[in-house]
Amino acid sequence: METASKTIIRSKAELIDIFKYANDRLREAGVTVGMPRFVEFSNLLFLKLISEKNQENHYGLPSHVLWDSYREKDGVELLSYINDIVIPRINKKFTSIDSGDLFTVLSIQEDKASKLKEIINKLDSVDLSTIDTDIKGDAFEYFIEKYNSTNNDLGEYFTPRHLVKFLVDILKPKFGEKIYDSKTITMIQIQSAGKRLQLGVL
Repeated sequence: METASKTIIRSKAELIDIFKYANDRLREAGVTVGMPRFVEFSNLLFLKLISEKNQENHYGLPSHVLWDSYREKDGVELLSYINDIVIPRINKKFTSIDSGDLFTVLSIQEDKASKLKEIINKLDSVDLSTIDTDIKGDAFEYFIEKYNSTNNDLGEYFTPRHLVKFLVDILKPKFGEKIYDSKTITMIQIQSAGKRLQLGVL
């Protein structure tokens, strides 16, 4: 199976364009409420990212649940394959008693499943694992904040970056300690803690 050349994402604006495209397609597909739509798109993003990282991170997922196994499918077949085969298998791999299922099934309406294919095609052109972490975090924050202020349907709140840095500096995380953010969406707090450890600022 031939793989199309990948688009290299170098800026927040480029990634936001992809988020906006997917958001619009999901709305057209009948996912009209903001937060479920965001969760739906996040699920698709992470399905692709897990597929990209499967070998490198030794997840051991079989090929039939990875991105290349369903990227060529269309419509209802694609929707059913992801919901009935891919998501249950990945949940079995990553679900814990404490966290529950990692993924929920997609709620796209069957008669609008062609919109799912459009999103898959859009994401297929991007290598998510190579995008800088700061770009991904910034894009997620901007995207949710923008849609909360203009459409008022995502309802999320953000901790400003300078406060995140201040909190991490106070906590002074060390290797081996657990970092837990129960309300995270963009994982900015966890990313900041990770950067502090990488820089050796202990």
